[in-house]
Amino acid sequence: MQQSQIDLKTGHMISLLAQLPSDKPLPVFPTSLYVEDAKHILILDYGVKPLSSDTRVAEPARIWRLSIPPAPINLEEISRDSSFVKPWGMTKDIDGSLIIVDRGEAHDDFDWRIPENPHEFGVIINYTKSSIQLQRAMTEINEIVQLEKPAHTNFTLKK
Repeated sequence: MQQSQIDLKTGHMISLLAQLPSDKPLPVFPTSLYVEDAKHILILDYGVKPLSSDTRVAEPARIWRLSIPPAPINLEEISRDSSFVKPWGMTKDIDGSLIIVDRGEAHDDFDWRIPENPHEFGVIINYTKSSIQLQRAMTEINEIVQLEKPAHTNFTLKK
């Protein structure tokens, strides 16, 4: 995995993770980046799962924090949550809570269908700490979708 930064003065690319000690574990399959502040980037790592239906995980999904210049370059694991299934995106809500987009298992038996047409999409909220957070997340997602969706788009929001 290659995390790079562009030197705006020279236009040259600077490899950030290459500057870490070689024995330090690195993200395996990053699926999302979030700029936390001027000195830190959060990296959502999908991890590595076996190709079979075996439930073992070779490398679990996790969230990393990468410190970037001018701070000393450092990579720290800030979450190694075994409840992640297929994490594909992250952002923060208005209160600063980190929201993880996780598709979940494709073969779950709950009331959910994969959108069949290009004008359909679905949103799943897998878990949250409280019902207030869940309701807030559902309201915010609904508002964003209503504002940003193309005309004639259908969407479902399941909890």
